Amino acid sequence: MKKQFFTFVLMSLVLVAFGQKKGKPDLTAPEMPVDQTTKLITYTGVVQQQGTSEELYNKALNWAKSYFKNAERVIKTKDATNHKLVFHPLFKVLNPPDRKGIQTMGGIVSYFMTVECRDGRYKFTINKFAWKQPSYYPCEKWMDTTAGTYQKRFGFFLQQLDKEANKVSTDLKKAMGNATAKKNDNW
Repeated sequence: MKKQFFTFVLMSLVLVAFGQKKGKPDLTAPEMPVDQTTKLITYTGVVQQQGTSEELYNKALNWAKSYFKNAERVIKTKDATNHKLVFHPLFKVLNPPDRKGIQTMGGIVSYFMTVECRDGRYKFTINKFAWKQPSYYPCEKWMDTTAGTYQKRFGFFLQQLDKEANKVSTDLKKAMGNATAKKNDNW
């Protein structure tokens, strides 16, 4: 009798566990930073950091070489004279999980990241996000919920874009010396 009761309780727990439906994924787009002049999604910051422009430039270059898997392909401009670096990396976006929790590839997004160094500070800009398609497809189109081409998954894509941009900028700041970024247009 005890074995039957224990088996019944165990089977009930298994059925309850497998009977649970997975919650629907959050497809809400985060608040995106949009440059008022260019109307592009833009992450930027001026970071006060001790060091000469040359030292900061070398730190940023070393960071890029260790951060990006294929740094030589990603680094588009190395201007040691003007202490400016331009990167053009890619990252994958995933579709929201289906009913079984499986996520499929949503595509590849490219973007540009610029790091400019001056004595005692550097500026980073991450922008020009584009979804790899047969023709140019700026990621700003994902924010237009009134467009006929809008899909609910675009909010999920924007979440991933935001996460990637914040991850890259945080890692750069950490490598450059753990300074805090300040919004400063008087760069």
